[in-house]
Amino acid sequence: IMVQVTGPDSLVALSVTSPQNVVRGLAFYGMFRNLSFFGPAATGNQVQGCFIGTDAAGSFVAPTKRRDADGIVLMRGAARNSIGGTAPADRNVVSGNGFHGIATWDEGTDENVIINNLIGLHPDGDQPLPNRAHGVDLNSGTSYTRIGGERPEERNVISGNGIEGVEISHGSTTVGNRIVGDYIGTDVFGRPSTTLGNLMGILVEDHVQQNVIKGNTIGNNTVLGVRIENFSTGTVVTKNLIGVSANGAALPNGNIAVI
Repeated sequence: IMVQVTGPDSLVALSVTSPQNVVRGLAFYGMFRNLSFFGPAATGNQVQGCFIGTDAAGSFVAPTKRRDADGIVLMRGAARNSIGGTAPADRNVVSGNGFHGIATWDEGTDENVIINNLIGLHPDGDQPLPNRAHGVDLNSGTSYTRIGGERPEERNVISGNGIEGVEISHGSTTVGNRIVGDYIGTDVFGRPSTTLGNLMGILVEDHVQQNVIKGNTIGNNTVLGVRIENFSTGTVVTKNLIGVSANGAALPNGNIAVI
């Protein structure tokens, strides 16, 4: 990272309302909100190779929790955007933000892809650099988002965050989102670490529908691995390693694996 963007904590650093833009190789930090993709024209955009929430040295972290001080927000119909990519140089570090790392809102904010990012970790992946609330938060009609993927190069590592690694919530129109193939609570190799777990791994709540949790390694979280509540029907939890790593090592989640 050779260019840093910072300023007063009242600012939104970059608000994108048009299609097919690429944001690459920048560090955004110290502001209220770092990147916003807003409205139905904000489609087909890419964020790759950036530090979102921390400086180029990977040392800055928001000093306190502040509601809505998110790293990346997609809302009001911003659809089919990509956060990260499969090449090593495409990986973003989304860490150090005052609230969520990545947050999505509103019906029509659909089919976005979040792949190959470090979310809540230092750029070296060896220590926490927490987002003060959730790593990824999908809300209020956001649908068909994919977090991770079937291929190893699509895997996100979501660890070190203040509350959940991933939350899917806020209403029955939040449909068909997928958390696939990610490491949630572990280090970058899917191993335990006493410093890296989220408070909770994944929370699915508030009547959301038909969401999928598949093929993830979920461990090392302080309280629990996966929680599904408040009539969130059709949730599928399948082929995950919960409380154990890929090589069979113990990777416990606080007191509860799945509830």
